[in-house]
Amino acid sequence: MKWTRAAWVMVVGVVALVGTAGCTHPHGGTGGLGTPTVTAHVTASSSPRPSTSATGGAESANEAAAVVAYQHYFGVRQEVEQRPGMTGWEDEVVPLLGGDFLPFMVNFYTQAQTQGLRTTAPEVLVSTTPIDYLDDPSGAGHEQVFLDVCIDPAGSVTVYPDGSPESTSFRGVVAVTMQHQNGQWMVDKSEAKENETC
Repeated sequence: MKWTRAAWVMVVGVVALVGTAGCTHPHGGTGGLGTPTVTAHVTASSSPRPSTSATGGAESANEAAAVVAYQHYFGVRQEVEQRPGMTGWEDEVVPLLGGDFLPFMVNFYTQAQTQGLRTTAPEVLVSTTPIDYLDDPSGAGHEQVFLDVCIDPAGSVTVYPDGSPESTSFRGVVAVTMQHQNGQWMVDKSEAKENETC
């Protein structure tokens, strides 16, 4: 299956254009609101990469911390998005987000809450693999870790209160940027990778 760039655009992660009837879901499916990916089973397979920087120990530690933070984010979303109206998102999900992804997800959750949406089941985080690292040259602690994340919707569907489907998604690879901010790792960006399956 060939997925177009428009079908895969996401800003955590894995969400289609919000509130547009009949738009393409980021995992290649169809639906109106689109759904950020949710995870029930958090199974990371982070393949260690040889370090190319002088700060190899810090790089490895930061990559490991970023993977754990992403897995935590996914677990929180899994719980929140199965609730009617995705209640609790403001207190539980928002503190884990940064960058342009934060306002995007606030918009998504606001509309999901208004429409009473929920997911029918958790999606599965198949793997979380660090692919690159960017040190903060200023020493201020704003490192970035870039992840390739494999997500399997495992039959999860986003539904309206009456149970009618709102959107579906397909298994695929998502490019995630984790940013170290204020002493914690936050999901800063998430975008599906075209034509990549896992």
